Amino acid sequence: MSESGLSREELKENLKRQPKQLPVSCLYDKRGSDLYEEITALPEYYPFNEESRLLKANAQGIIAHIERGSIILELGCGSAAKTGTILNAIADRDGPTQLRFVGIDVSQQALDLASESLLQHCPLLLPGSVDLICADYLDGLKTARARYADARICILWLGSSVGNLNPQEALSFFQQVLAICGPRSQVLLCTDLWKDREVLHAAYHDSQGVTEAFIKNGMVNALKTLGVRDAPSLVNSWRYDVRVNKELQQVEMWLHATSAAVNGQRLVEEGEAVLMEVSRKFTMADVRSLAFKSGWFIQQAWSSGKYGMHMLVPQLEAVRRCQADTDAFFAAIADWTNHPIDVRHPFVFYYGHIAAFASIKAFPKESVTSMLNLFSRGIDIDLADTSHCCNSHPDIPAEWPSPQETCSLVQKLRTKYLEGLQQSKVETRTVWLNLEHERMHLETLAYMRAQARKKAFDCQAAAAANGFHSNGHNSGDYTASSTTGSDRMIAVAAGRVILGIDDNPTKHFVWDNEGPKGSPVSVDSFKVAPSPCTIQEFHEFVFGRSGYATPKWWDPVDLQILQKRDQIMPATWSLAEAGDSDGESVFVHRPEGSYHWRQVADEPVWLSLAEAQAFAKSRSCRIMTEPEYQRILDDAGACSRVQHMRDGGWEWTSTNFAPFPGFEPMAEYPEYSADFFDGKHCVLKGSAPCTHPSLLRNSFRNFYQKQYPYVFAKFRLCSD
Repeated sequence: MSESGLSREELKENLKRQPKQLPVSCLYDKRGSDLYEEITALPEYYPFNEESRLLKANAQGIIAHIERGSIILELGCGSAAKTGTILNAIADRDGPTQLRFVGIDVSQQALDLASESLLQHCPLLLPGSVDLICADYLDGLKTARARYADARICILWLGSSVGNLNPQEALSFFQQVLAICGPRSQVLLCTDLWKDREVLHAAYHDSQGVTEAFIKNGMVNALKTLGVRDAPSLVNSWRYDVRVNKELQQVEMWLHATSAAVNGQRLVEEGEAVLMEVSRKFTMADVRSLAFKSGWFIQQAWSSGKYGMHMLVPQLEAVRRCQADTDAFFAAIADWTNHPIDVRHPFVFYYGHIAAFASIKAFPKESVTSMLNLFSRGIDIDLADTSHCCNSHPDIPAEWPSPQETCSLVQKLRTKYLEGLQQSKVETRTVWLNLEHERMHLETLAYMRAQARKKAFDCQAAAAANGFHSNGHNSGDYTASSTTGSDRMIAVAAGRVILGIDDNPTKHFVWDNEGPKGSPVSVDSFKVAPSPCTIQEFHEFVFGRSGYATPKWWDPVDLQILQKRDQIMPATWSLAEAGDSDGESVFVHRPEGSYHWRQVADEPVWLSLAEAQAFAKSRSCRIMTEPEYQRILDDAGACSRVQHMRDGGWEWTSTNFAPFPGFEPMAEYPEYSADFFDGKHCVLKGSAPCTHPSLLRNSFRNFYQKQYPYVFAKFRLCSD
């Protein structure tokens, strides 16, 4: 048995493979662990620093998803330097006595190192609160779960170690973790992201040769275990080779034998190559697919663009947390009969609808009661002709059920749904469909709350103007540059883009309009503003240029709808003082508060596509198309300069919402997209601040009528 726990039989079997390959554990003897610590300090090895920065920047956000009293368990603790960031945050929040750490590693040397460094990096951690288990990951998890049978466990898997497993191994691993730890567990999974070949190659073939020494030490460790006496001098002459495998999306570290390795039999022939380590890289789609197929759900995600962290929870736990978020939202709504948007139902409908929809989709063979049917589907009233809807829906009752009746129904439906989940009677696709559906409605409810706040504000405009307090506002990291002026526009080269993704229902869950993956589409060169249009810029359009009173900038149908609503500014804005022609008393309403426009002047303005197009026409510009949006994402140079493409608000495109070639309605919800392929709806991309992480994917297509003014949607100028 070697220092890192490898048996001769295991090593011999690996060297019989074609190609020959050694298990990654051979790399982590005492010297290997020391060399790895050196690697993490190398300038070329970005993963360590990227992960450290992400953990520090998001520590509070991470622990917000870790329930108090949870045991923090780390797979492969190493020096525990990064772990201390999470432990310290929990100790500050809950107190040292509530903090318990379990470390699992196959190497006793690594555990000894962790034991020494844990208290250094987390001085509040009590010595008696540390439990170190020397075992492989799965056996260690079994031991930990047996010791802490009833505890919630948060597993930290840092360092993108999942990249050492091939896709099938990773799937099997996460399935086993769930089987061992059960629903009272979660995983903070850290993954390195797929990126430029040169960056990846340099990270594993550093100029100082430390990574090469690390890999060669692993081979020496293996050969010594197999009885090769001259292993160090032999391996020293072997050639180290790093390959970036685009097809498999991984970096491979190989050793090419310049002479044979012999221990009585020839283990490695001269000229043969041995695969020493594989570091697979990930996209968000990869993580979604892994979670979907193994029984987990992405509760939250953080990314630097180079590196990602994902909080995975079991699907049953994801449902419970989602329901808790819905309950928390409605607990803050004083009047559920409030109807802040006249083309939507009142608040009470949505509380019943979310549970009714989930039940109908989970148990499709069961009969639908009249009460269930009433809440089965919402409305999308045609803004050009409000006498009818764009979609089919149950008749609207003269009076909705009371909040008490609705809560009683929801409780019954939830109990049945959760029992179905626990008994594995609900398909995984249905669980994801219901979760994403509920999360989308929580966003809808957020902009309904903003409108409710606006209505309350308008009713008390005088009070608001005199000593109004806004709840405070901090725009955080949002920064914007002016979108006006052709000299500020960024050129995007012509190219070909692929719209749609593989929508194979066995791989992951996506909505039917996201696929199928199509043929390349040509996009001509164009220019785009680096930032979305800001509240300040649009304020000047409204009040400085009489934007809403200048018909030449508006589509006639859009203008007619606008005038019918008596709308003279974005729907989230209010004038605190009647007759204020300069707009100095404008307040902007968000779900969490109302702000004087100067407080949020540099943030994106949220409005309808009709309003965005009028502004663009006044600047002799236009709004980008969906293919152009994708072209910006595909052009690394342009994407690095065009800010807030994926955040800050949904991004309007001028593309009509239509199916991709080969579209097929989803079996579980065939009317989801098909009802809205009507030429009235347009595509939005990206996300808003309240969009749930499960919906954050480049393929997601949001859609609204172009005149719909309530969604949290931004725009930027574009020109040919």
